[in-house]
Amino acid sequence: GDDRSLFKGATDVTVLHPVDFEVTLLKDTRAWVVDFYADWCGHCIRFAPVYKAMAAKLAGEPRVRFGAMNCAVHSDFCGGIGVHGYPTVRVF
Repeated sequence: GDDRSLFKGATDVTVLHPVDFEVTLLKDTRAWVVDFYADWCGHCIRFAPVYKAMAAKLAGEPRVRFGAMNCAVHSDFCGGIGVHGYPTVRVF
């Protein structure tokens, strides 16, 4: 488990892990907005409530989903897809 997640218990943000990243995002017809963050990063900690609010506001929109990945835990994966600064928000 990822106990340091800034999005634990968030209803509108899916906590993503490398093992399910491809099957969750790349095979989905919907657009995914993903916040790549580090749980120790001050900017990330301050951005998390804003991101949650944005996801909640668009929860009724069927064409988009929101996810987040803790790169402090999954640094090899994040680096492998070119995420080196936090927070980084990308659309898939």
